[in-house]
Amino acid sequence: GKKVKVEFVNPDFMPHNIVFVKGKSGNEVAAAAIAMGADGFKAQFIPESDKIIAHTDMLDNKGEQTIEFIAPTTPGDHDYVCTFPGHAIVMRGVMKVVK
Repeated sequence: GKKVKVEFVNPDFMPHNIVFVKGKSGNEVAAAAIAMGADGFKAQFIPESDKIIAHTDMLDNKGEQTIEFIAPTTPGDHDYVCTFPGHAIVMRGVMKVVK
């Protein structure tokens, strides 16, 4: 239930985003982004999903964005992934919510 502030910087030449999701739904949300096909570019590869807690825009090289959101109140692990097609395989982590 605490406020989280994330400052996301993309130093890479490929576009990236960061998407925080509920629980272990990172693979599900990433697969939904891939399923968007070419339409994903317009939506920045952010699929419609009630599993998404918060996300940045898709940032190009040297792009920066700060997001703020309220962390879930239930302790547990919550995935975060880059939803650009194929990136979630290695571009991922876990936000740990503890009491």
